[in-house]
Amino acid sequence: MPKIGKLVEFRPTQVDIDRYPHFATAEKCWKNEDIEVLLNHIGNFTHLKIHMRDDSKIFGFYLLQHVKDAVLGQNVAAIQIFPRSDDLVDGSNTYHLWTWDQIQEQLPNLHEMRRYS
Repeated sequence: MPKIGKLVEFRPTQVDIDRYPHFATAEKCWKNEDIEVLLNHIGNFTHLKIHMRDDSKIFGFYLLQHVKDAVLGQNVAAIQIFPRSDDLVDGSNTYHLWTWDQIQEQLPNLHEMRRYS
């Protein structure tokens, strides 16, 4: 697993907002030397926007897992959605994780998958 620094909650400055306008509407923000994370609630959903501070691509499951665990908790499941082509907006290397209160009851039991049995 790659070494990933601790995320620290912060309030965006105007410089942050000018660089990345989504900071203006974020409910909470975290960052470290490499990553910025924004949290919003949309209806019953919790939405995380995750991007590298240098706008590079995120490679690797473990980085997203670390962010999810640090912000939402280790016992929370989250999903990444790949939208329909018509809904795709590709303006930055931003990755999105979603969760909601009943996610565990609505997802399949991963331990029943062939790999685990």
